[in-house]
Parts: sequence; C-alpha cells; structure tokens
Amino acid sequence: MSRKLTDSLAPSIRGILFDLDGTLIDSERETAEAMVRAFQRGHDITLVQYDRDFIVGRSWIAIYDSLKSRYPQLTWTRDETIHRTALAR
Repeated sequence: MSRKLTDSLAPSIRGILFDLDGTLIDSERETAEAMVRAFQRGHDITLVQYDRDFIVGRSWIAIYDSLKSRYPQLTWTRDETIHRTALAR
C-alpha cells in the first residue's frame, strides 16, 4: 500500500476489537453443549458434566487429548472433532 493511501485510511480507523471467548460473548458453554450433541450423534457417547466443565477454558489439544483418553471408542481426529462440533452448533 502506498504511503498516501495508508495516510488517508488512518484517520478513519478508530480502533480494533478482538473478541476472545468469554470477553463479549460467552461462547465456550455453547461449544461444550455442541460437542455433547456431536459426540452423541456421531459416536453414541454421552459426555458427563466433568467433560463439559473441562472443555471450558481449555485448548482444543487439551480437550481432545482428555476426551480421547476417557472415551477410547472416539475415532475422530482432533480436526474432525472440531469440525463436527462446529456443525452441531
């Protein structure tokens, strides 16, 4: 971008907003409930309250590793788990 163009854009930008889960909208609980639905539909696995609570505030890596160790019948990869959870929202 040319300097002249960036100079003309600068005054119109007043701020940038980043929304991390829980900052503006608490979407982590909805994600946990979507995961419950996805596991029930895809594997007939009923996630318990411990699993729901564990999901909140954790990375997808930690979530997947925990669920995979607790439910060995889980055949989805981590990426597939994320995708199927998103579809269940």
